[in-house]
Amino acid sequence: MGLNTGSMSVGNMGSSFRMAYTVMGDNVNLGSRMEGLTKKYGVSLIVSETTAKQAPKWCYRRLDKVRVKGRSIPLWILEPLGRWETLSEEQYQWHAAFEQALEHYHAADFASAERAFRALDPQDQPTQMYLARIEHFKSAPPQEGWDGIWTHTTK
Repeated sequence: MGLNTGSMSVGNMGSSFRMAYTVMGDNVNLGSRMEGLTKKYGVSLIVSETTAKQAPKWCYRRLDKVRVKGRSIPLWILEPLGRWETLSEEQYQWHAAFEQALEHYHAADFASAERAFRALDPQDQPTQMYLARIEHFKSAPPQEGWDGIWTHTTK
């Protein structure tokens, strides 16, 4: 699932010939784009920053800063991990370690990012995705001024 929070049109839409109850708008499209990204990141739920801000009692893993098809403005996509008060000490430490690895990656410190991601769960698909990107950047480094944003060109 992909969840996004924002203004949208909701209700019966169409003509007297054909009418349907639906939702429309840019925020609906963004939710749909995030749903499509769940497969790429190997998670069952992705939420937007605006949705996460509406539920601050939840802990979120920042998955990636992305541009989705049809939008030029980048955004963080996040995975809900659970309510803060229900997380174990091990989960807190894992979350902090993933965040540290992500900070190294976005600073283009790929050697530190690789060490940090390798210390995480080897079965975790987002971790494997970052290790694959880092491997790619070893032979084809990003351009000067790289912003760490990943652009998705498909829905």
